[in-house]
Amino acid sequence: ETQNPKILENKETLQIFISRLKELNNGIVSNNDFSQAVIDWKLKYIPIWLKFTSIKNLNDTRLEKVNPEELIFNSRNPKFTQEELLKIKLLIAESNEFDRAIREQAFQQAFSEIYIYEHQYSTSRKMLKTVLTDERFPYQLCQQLLMLSMDDALSRGRNRDITFAITHPIIDRNNPITKNAIQNYGRFSATNLNSLESIKECYKDIRDNIDSPSSFAVLARIFESGLELGSIELANQISLEAKNWTTPIQLEKRKSILANAFTESIKRSKPNIEFAKSIKSIARKFVKPINNDNPLLINDYKKETNLKKLSEQTAYNWLTQRALHESSLETSPRFWFDLAELMPRDEKQVEFSFLLIETLLKSNINDLEKSFSLFSSPSIIDTDDIMLREKQEVRYVLAKTLTPNPSPSRISTLPDACTFPANKPFFFANTALSTTCTRPLNASNDLFANSAVARNSSR
Repeated sequence: ETQNPKILENKETLQIFISRLKELNNGIVSNNDFSQAVIDWKLKYIPIWLKFTSIKNLNDTRLEKVNPEELIFNSRNPKFTQEELLKIKLLIAESNEFDRAIREQAFQQAFSEIYIYEHQYSTSRKMLKTVLTDERFPYQLCQQLLMLSMDDALSRGRNRDITFAITHPIIDRNNPITKNAIQNYGRFSATNLNSLESIKECYKDIRDNIDSPSSFAVLARIFESGLELGSIELANQISLEAKNWTTPIQLEKRKSILANAFTESIKRSKPNIEFAKSIKSIARKFVKPINNDNPLLINDYKKETNLKKLSEQTAYNWLTQRALHESSLETSPRFWFDLAELMPRDEKQVEFSFLLIETLLKSNINDLEKSFSLFSSPSIIDTDDIMLREKQEVRYVLAKTLTPNPSPSRISTLPDACTFPANKPFFFANTALSTTCTRPLNASNDLFANSAVARNSSR
């Protein structure tokens, strides 16, 4: 095969075949080679903050009465933080003191965490390609990491990365499960996710041939793709048809779980989609499109990226592109408050901020999610400005929207922390919201989970 003219045309493919041939000739990659491969990869890609974890090596006193191997099979250990556990896994992977199978599993877990939580897709691709092209990494481990990347790409709707995985020469096409996944994921990767019609066609093709768990994974992602375009109609259609899909008997229980997840997701998503459509039409009047000198910007950062990792200008450009996208909707109120905070401070920013608050208060989004966004209002409106603080239209909206004498059931839906900044004027003063919220804010609550359907349903 290494002399095949078609193989010789592609240097990357040729290198993979040469590496595989070396593995077959030498048995497996030597322990020392694997250790060095892990060290080299780690130097390139581990997050900077990982260098400052308290665990420096496997001789750490905190590991004296702990079998490090147990941390691989049971990653939740109250004695260590998630960051420390990640560091331990990398140390195990590069150490020759452990069985090879344990080391490979440790690296697989560490790689998965770093790969998924890296905030740029381009960097995630580089760290994967580095492994796939390095002959010091075992062939089977490379196959497993490629499958990981394929699943992650599907969950994020990254057609480019799905195509890379299913067409890669290292993927195991002899495995029936992998073969089915290649077929189903491949159909999805050929879909234009900005076109509702294209998504509907993909749904029909997968629905009519459900033959494996990968079919459900793709159907769940199609459902989410419809919601991302604001199509409650398609979501309802999929939800209503789900219980009647024709499936192999062994997949019946999984079908039922997925159908129920669809129903719950629609209930959560509908008010957010209605809010997103309203605020997006308003944003078009107040948010100026940026000069798109970096067309790849919107596609390179993952949606969960912490804005503090970006410069203020980059963050604003990124949010603006997403806010004004021709087809997809941003349904989280938190997104729109972040955008308002980063907008240039002028009359348009002030007017947009007031309309954002008004639109959110008038929406049917649940009180808990609504109130968490409202707490950040001082960051988008200067509450030291008396004229803004006393703006009559805001008081009017609040008076009409919030219940003057909230019932116990309504109060119970408010978050456990609702205190406004100490000694700082706040324009919600004297409203029902301010008088019912007296506890400290717990910012760690994650309230919005529109995309949970794919993760809640078993693949």
